[in-house]
Amino acid sequence: LPTRHGAAMVASATEVERAMHALADSARRTEHEVEGRVRVTLTEGLAQHVVVPHVLPALFEAHPGLAIDLVATDEPRDLMRHEADIALRFFRTTAGELVGRRATRLKLGVLASKRRARSLAGRTIASLPWVGYERPGFETPEAAFLSSHGAPRPRLACSSVESQLAAVRAGLGVALAPRLLTTRHSDLVTIELGEPFTPPTLEVFVVTRRAIRDVPRVAVVFDALVATLADIDAQ
Repeated sequence: LPTRHGAAMVASATEVERAMHALADSARRTEHEVEGRVRVTLTEGLAQHVVVPHVLPALFEAHPGLAIDLVATDEPRDLMRHEADIALRFFRTTAGELVGRRATRLKLGVLASKRRARSLAGRTIASLPWVGYERPGFETPEAAFLSSHGAPRPRLACSSVESQLAAVRAGLGVALAPRLLTTRHSDLVTIELGEPFTPPTLEVFVVTRRAIRDVPRVAVVFDALVATLADIDAQ
């Protein structure tokens, strides 16, 4: 535990840290070439199904001096503390020193494996075998929506979206997930329910620090992410 004196120093230490980060960002603004490393934080699903196959190949071909760290995690990284340079988030940022834009809306649907689709279609929300994604201390928009519409606690709860998706593909149940995944996995389909059902959409935002938005290596990655996600929105 910090002493009283140590606790009193936190505010000053925070200011020193902020000044050091500001100095680093100021140095980056002197860059003129697309060279160096950019750290991008995002979910495993966005990394596997969007960024790796549809963003990185063209970026690396166009910019040989560019290097990228993909930090695939469901836990938000603090951009202001330089834990990442760019973040793909499912929520809008409100911090004044961060800038971003909504890049896409992911349409959700009830996903099932092809081999089980016929037996599951036409059923009610309450009677379906749901496969859920659960994070301690956090209710996902999908879980909140299903709970408000009478869905029971998932028969199978997974701590990662990729495990949830694997379970659905294995025929263990259904999941409320982006329809986009059916274009990435030929063994997945969306099913219609036997009751009125209008699932929500997930908004995806691309965010960075205002101080480095125009740094060449950051700008090309930021713009490529926005363009690719916007193309998904148009599908």
